[in-house]
Amino acid sequence: MPPLYAMDNYETCMIYPGATYCVINVDLQAGSNKDLMRMIQEYSDHTMKHFNHTQIHRGVCVTSTCKDFLENNTKNEMDLDKVLEACLNNSVHTGYGLEGRLSDIQYCYKKDETLEIDSSDIIMAVVYLVLILLNAVGSLYDVICCNQKEKLGNPYLLAFSLRKNWTRLTASSSNSKEPRLERLKLFNGLR
Repeated sequence: MPPLYAMDNYETCMIYPGATYCVINVDLQAGSNKDLMRMIQEYSDHTMKHFNHTQIHRGVCVTSTCKDFLENNTKNEMDLDKVLEACLNNSVHTGYGLEGRLSDIQYCYKKDETLEIDSSDIIMAVVYLVLILLNAVGSLYDVICCNQKEKLGNPYLLAFSLRKNWTRLTASSSNSKEPRLERLKLFNGLR
């Protein structure tokens, strides 16, 4: 029975220029070894006890493992699908007498591919920077301008103060003068 998971070494693969590493799922089908496929299906039918071995998962260094199937026209995704299916079908057929059909490509990394930063990345970075800046300004305002015992100060800036929020978070509700909070005492452990 083919192993459920097998991964080529990612670091070794990505050393070479133009390297491509893909993680894929392959559905097994009966080839010349129908008895083995029937045994795998019967084994996988017990889903409470066993994993589904009719679908195997592979991490493939396309540039080294599948170099016999590579041609110069593997620029688009469709050609890569054909190369991966032929490569994995060959290895499964050679080792076990089964056929493998490419189910899906989880992801592929190419060494020379650059990461593109789009507008959503920039928006999230700006949001994080604004929150960090508000946190720093609120904490500095609390430390420099506000006395710990006096509750004076800008409440909007103090809402971002680490010191103020830590004090509120760790304070027990027993010092509160609010009678409604007595009913919520059991939630102190969750804070």
